[in-house]
Amino acid sequence: MYATMINTLDDPDAGTAAFAAAAAATGTAVGTKASRRDRDSVTSRLKFLWDAYRTVLDVLRNNARLELLYQQTVAQAFAFCLRNARKNEFRRLCETLRLHLAGLPRAASQHNGINLSDPEVLQRFLDTRFLQLQTANDMELWQESFRSAEDIYQLLVMAGSLIAPNAANTPGAMAGLLPAALFTHKRHGAKMTQMVAQYYQKMTQIFTVSEDRLFLAAAWNKYQSWVGNLRGNAALGEQELARVASHVVVSALAAPVFSDPVDPDATYMRFNRKARLAQMLGMPDVPDRDSLLRDASAKGILGKVPAHVRGLYEAMEAGFHPLMVAEATRPHLAALEQDAAFAKYVPHLRTVIVASVLKNIASMYSTISLPTVLDLTSVSEGEALDLFTLERVVLLGNQKRQFNIKINYLTQTLEFVTETAAPDLASLLELPLFTAYIEQERHTVFERARESVEQEHQAALARQAVIEQKKIAAEQAEKRKVEEETRARQRKVAEEREALQKKMADEAAKREVERLEREREEMKRQEARKIAEALKAKSGMTIADEDLDKLDPQAIFALQAEQIRKERELLEGKMKALVKRADHFERAMRKEEIPLLHKAREEQKIADKLAFDETRKRIVEEAKERHATAVSIKHRVLRMLPDYQAYRAEAELGFQAEINAHKAECAAKIEAAKAKRREEVRAAIQAKIAEKKRKEEEAEAMRLAEAEAADEEEDQEEEEQEEERPKKWAPRAAGGAPAAPAAGGAWTPGQSRASGAAPAWKQAAAAAPAPAAASADKWRPRGAAAASAEPAAAPARELSSGGGWRRPTAAGGADSPAGPPSREGSSSGGWRRPGATPAAGDSPARMPPREGSSGGYVPPSRRAAGDAPGGGAARPAWTPKSKQ
Repeated sequence: MYATMINTLDDPDAGTAAFAAAAAATGTAVGTKASRRDRDSVTSRLKFLWDAYRTVLDVLRNNARLELLYQQTVAQAFAFCLRNARKNEFRRLCETLRLHLAGLPRAASQHNGINLSDPEVLQRFLDTRFLQLQTANDMELWQESFRSAEDIYQLLVMAGSLIAPNAANTPGAMAGLLPAALFTHKRHGAKMTQMVAQYYQKMTQIFTVSEDRLFLAAAWNKYQSWVGNLRGNAALGEQELARVASHVVVSALAAPVFSDPVDPDATYMRFNRKARLAQMLGMPDVPDRDSLLRDASAKGILGKVPAHVRGLYEAMEAGFHPLMVAEATRPHLAALEQDAAFAKYVPHLRTVIVASVLKNIASMYSTISLPTVLDLTSVSEGEALDLFTLERVVLLGNQKRQFNIKINYLTQTLEFVTETAAPDLASLLELPLFTAYIEQERHTVFERARESVEQEHQAALARQAVIEQKKIAAEQAEKRKVEEETRARQRKVAEEREALQKKMADEAAKREVERLEREREEMKRQEARKIAEALKAKSGMTIADEDLDKLDPQAIFALQAEQIRKERELLEGKMKALVKRADHFERAMRKEEIPLLHKAREEQKIADKLAFDETRKRIVEEAKERHATAVSIKHRVLRMLPDYQAYRAEAELGFQAEINAHKAECAAKIEAAKAKRREEVRAAIQAKIAEKKRKEEEAEAMRLAEAEAADEEEDQEEEEQEEERPKKWAPRAAGGAPAAPAAGGAWTPGQSRASGAAPAWKQAAAAAPAPAAASADKWRPRGAAAASAEPAAAPARELSSGGGWRRPTAAGGADSPAGPPSREGSSSGGWRRPGATPAAGDSPARMPPREGSSGGYVPPSRRAAGDAPGGGAARPAWTPKSKQ
């Protein structure tokens, strides 16, 4: 089914001529003349066909029963890609086949799994892979050709391990990896040999394109070995065998003369390109030019080649002479140039001849003129070798370490540099003198080194530090530069990406608009075509296809409207005639049916009367029967009425008792819950009251503690001031003169000293007032009400005109002196706050002193605030006389 569908889609003859032309145009994408609509149609068909191939292959893979159909589908897919030049689809198809092949070992154990040990199955898989290689070569996809060759090699290796894992391998057959059973099979042995020969033929094409001359020669050598074993129809003729032998010899002669240096990683085969290629060609080691020529000579291939090829071999190998090789090879190279298949070897042969000449004369000459070398290497008739080719060969030989040649353009010579280990006589004579000189220099150097070793060490350390700093600075600068470049690159990439996205969005929007426009136009055309076909079917109107394409949808719609109008008019005429005919027919029928209706009415009345009487009689009889039945039932039920009533009363009493008990239980539960809630609320309130009381007591205790602490601090301050007071203060004498200083004299204003007045301390002091009576009221809050008359305010000190202190005038107007301003001793001893009421017997002119003290001192700050002793008016602060 799948194959039939794909054959139908893939057959160009099944469609129109436009399909075939557009398919070819789409495949080449060059010079197409088909319309855009045809190209879009063909492109969509090709995409659908490719999707069909891919889907079918995915369904048929890894199934032994469908394996033959799978191989046929793959072959058709290859033909599709080749016919339509679908290179991308061909690459994707090859990748799909590789994935399918990689999944074979996993699917082998499943039901209907493919078994590669079966020679027929292996033969079909190899046929498919060789077809893939052939298709890749025909499409000139050389990279894919090489990968296809790798696929063939892997498939052969896999098949060899499955067919005969313990069998002896065929020597020389694919590096000994393929078993002998694969080629001695009666049915598939010849086919297998032919396929391997075809494999080597395709490898020669791949290496020809890749210009790998060494492996090209190796591929031709292997191909000649396998093609000689072909038998029957697959065997080649003598002329073809001679041509293959010529390719073997010429490709070996054109192989590079210079070999690559030894690769230290050559033992690791999978990481070495040349070793991998040698494996693919079935060779145990990487071939070289000499081994290929020896192999060709040993197999007798030189006897099968034409005379000019054999002469070229003799001139380049057997009878090689560096001075005569150019002349000897000219006619043979000219003969090769006449054949298109061998003309591609001529440039490489010329290069090999030049390299061989240089390699030989490098051991014969030390210097040779450049024109001579050009003449010796001129292998073309009448044409000298160009200098560029010579330079390229010299550079390649130096690079491969085959010789060491220098080109001196000033002298136009080639200098062959040779290194010899044999010393000459002059160097031997100079050796003792040179040794003594060396010893002296060494001694001098060592002495100089001992002297400057520390200095050089420090200089080296400093230089190392500088180098490290410069290195760090350079790394930082490089890092900054890299970061800046990275940011700039990221910005640029972001801008380009944004621009690309914008461009793609614009193009997508444009394509979407164009697609919608095309769809609208197509829909209009389809609708117009449908309308035209409908008109043609209904009215017989004939519209040619070319006229239909010329008409626009509006014209077709107009034709449709005209046709509809004509049909409507015709239908209206028919309907009018039909209505008129139906009207006359109805009137005639009604005239004829009037007598019949009267007769039917009378008959109906009689039938209705009989039916009514019969129905009434039946209803009455049924009612009488129902009444009699109901009466009998009532009499039977009345006997059970007392029992029912008694049971109902008993049941109601029991139900009521249950309800009352439930109500009482609920009421008890509610009362208990209320009592519990009241207790909880009462406990919470008491707890809150206790907590509040506790907090108040704690606050009161803290307040009292703070007050006591403040009192103790004030008492301590007052005691300290009292200790210092007797030394700095004494009561004033009467008359306003200052009292004598406590120690060391006191200060006297300058005015008093200038007027000759005696110092106040020399005058007699007034009698000190009597101490206040003892009072049990040691402490009273400030501002408390007095129990008796307020005492006189303690006078504040002022500056008198005589320069001493004098007390302010008493409240009664007398200028009498007052006692000490703050404290005096008392019998009770104690401290009264300013403003407190004095006890009985206290002097109105002074405050009772604190217990155990001889007087008191009120700080100026408290005097300014009005806290004067005795609770009277505060004494004014001291101010100099000049400020009064």
